Amino acid sequence: MLFSFAVNAQQTQTPVIWKFDVKKSSENTYTIYSTAIIEKGWHVFTTEPGGDGSLIPTAITIVENKNITISKPFSLEGKHITQDMEFVGKVNYVEGIGQFTISVISNTATALKGTLTYQCCNEKMCLPPTDVPFSVELK
Repeated sequence: MLFSFAVNAQQTQTPVIWKFDVKKSSENTYTIYSTAIIEKGWHVFTTEPGGDGSLIPTAITIVENKNITISKPFSLEGKHITQDMEFVGKVNYVEGIGQFTISVISNTATALKGTLTYQCCNEKMCLPPTDVPFSVELK
């Protein structure tokens, strides 16, 4: 007796690569750059994606640290695309490269740790929201 099995291995898609950098803006102020490098044909929603409320905004959660105060909230730097999508409404997203920033104040050298959450989509589907942990040194 011969058995044959067909296995459909689901490949994990990673159409977005994130890079995190920090730049000291002044004596105690630091800007954290979260840069999305997005594969052609995909997009990432902005911090205010619009639509019908079902879209996942790109957001950042900072691990509590008594040495850090947020001075400018997490936001998209540069241009985004606004498109009217059928059944969803007007949505806001970035393609190619998207740069998000947050500014913080710290009077001492410390690590800023957190998680960036985003969702990416193409014309056919959206992937589940993804969490990207990160850590940058403020010195």
